Amino acid sequence: MWSVILQILAVTGILILVILGLVLVFLLLVLFFPVRYRVFGKREGEDTIFKLRADWLLGVLRAKGDYPQPGRFTVKLLWLPLFDSAGKPAKKQKKSKKASDRIPPEKNAGEKDPSKEERAAVADRQQESCTSVPKQEDPSCPDSSGQEAYGEEAGILAKITKLKYTIQNLYDKIKEIWENISYYVELLQAESTSQCLSRAKHRFGKILHHLHPRKCKADIVFGTGSPDTTGYLYGAFCMIAPQPGRNVAVTPDFADAVLSGQVRLAGRITLAVLVWNGLQMFLDEDLKTLIKKCKNGRKENGR
Repeated sequence: MWSVILQILAVTGILILVILGLVLVFLLLVLFFPVRYRVFGKREGEDTIFKLRADWLLGVLRAKGDYPQPGRFTVKLLWLPLFDSAGKPAKKQKKSKKASDRIPPEKNAGEKDPSKEERAAVADRQQESCTSVPKQEDPSCPDSSGQEAYGEEAGILAKITKLKYTIQNLYDKIKEIWENISYYVELLQAESTSQCLSRAKHRFGKILHHLHPRKCKADIVFGTGSPDTTGYLYGAFCMIAPQPGRNVAVTPDFADAVLSGQVRLAGRITLAVLVWNGLQMFLDEDLKTLIKKCKNGRKENGR
């Protein structure tokens, strides 16, 4: 009896260990086995070509994208398709009824509401009687002169009050903005903030360096049609990439509006590098405190 139970427990333990080992191996492969990618782009005249190739685990998982022909993106696990952008045809949408069918027919334009005409005629007759008969003879007519004078005074007072409140609100807004700017400047100049931002910059730089293509070859000719904007763009490119490499050639065209050439990129991405540096930034307590202070603002921090 006990021997059978022990054998069952032993087999169960072995199965659990095997499953845990397989899960651990899979996690290690996902984290440390790189994803290789290759990108090719070409533009000549009005024609544009773009191709993307990526594979993981020696081609076990593959992704492929092409534009514009055949214009599709596919993902395959060995020979089994996991995703195909052109695999499912678009569903036909049901035709909606026309708006003219749902709107009830309008009434005849010649038909008029007699009640509205009667009210308009009565109002016109009362207005004529008030203008022709003095105020002392017909007390039913309103005293328009007094109302007009009172309305002008009330309108002037309302405009002055509105202007006063507008100036006060504008002053309060400017004061609040200035105090917030002073608060954030003081926060950014703090020593703890500078150290926190330095660490975050270091980690983020490692992520960008890892995502940078290992191989890059480009030959591009560009121009905006305006010499000044073309020069500005080329100067910005030289500031961002002062040493682009011997295989990268970017030529500005100061005369015509043109964009042509071809680009080839190749590299690899290891998930472990991204996860490690991302966790270092996420677990940084100083960075969390800085983000919280920036979100809460000056008033929430007792300023």
